[in-house]
Order: sequence, then C-alpha cells, then structure tokens
Amino acid sequence: MVIIKSIIVVILLLCLLPMPYQYYSIVRFSVTISMIIFAIKDNPEKSFGKFCFYVFIGSLFNPIAIIELPRIAWNIIDVMLALVLFISAVAQYNDKNVPFFNNKIEEK
Repeated sequence: MVIIKSIIVVILLLCLLPMPYQYYSIVRFSVTISMIIFAIKDNPEKSFGKFCFYVFIGSLFNPIAIIELPRIAWNIIDVMLALVLFISAVAQYNDKNVPFFNNKIEEK
C-alpha cells in the first residue's frame, strides 16, 4: 500500500499544475479506487476513524457524482491529502507506531 499511496501523492501534487480536464477525471477515479482499497484493507474494527476518513475522501473525489468546488479549494484539498498520505506511507514504510496512520495497537 506504500507504493499506491506514493503514486497518489504524486498525481495529487501534479494537480497543482495546469492540466487538461481529462487528467482531473483520471485523478478522481484513481483516488476514489485507492480510497476504497485502503478502507477495505485496513481493519475497520481496529481503526474506525481511518475507515471513515477513507470513505469521506473517496466520496469527495467520486467521479460519478462530481462535487464542484473552486480550483483553489481543490488545490488545498489536494495538498492536504497528499501530505496525509505521504506521512501515512512513511509511517507504514518505517513501521513505527504513529497514531492514526498505523494500525498497531499497544496491548496493556
């Protein structure tokens, strides 16, 4: 999943450049599919907050029922999501116990 998150980070940051409309359609589709994969792969019983986050982002980027926002709003969303996914990918790669980004639960 680290590779998928890294690819999504790159395509989200490329949205900051002037691109044709078809690129944004591909971004919507790829982000929605990846968020569905993340929501299914991560165990919802252990991390319900992450599950809700993935579902929310997936519905926000939904290519079928398009949510129209100003370009600056999408740029902010793209950068914030890219940052969250980057931190999540680094945490998974390093396999450290980072709250919210990692599924490890400390046993008491």
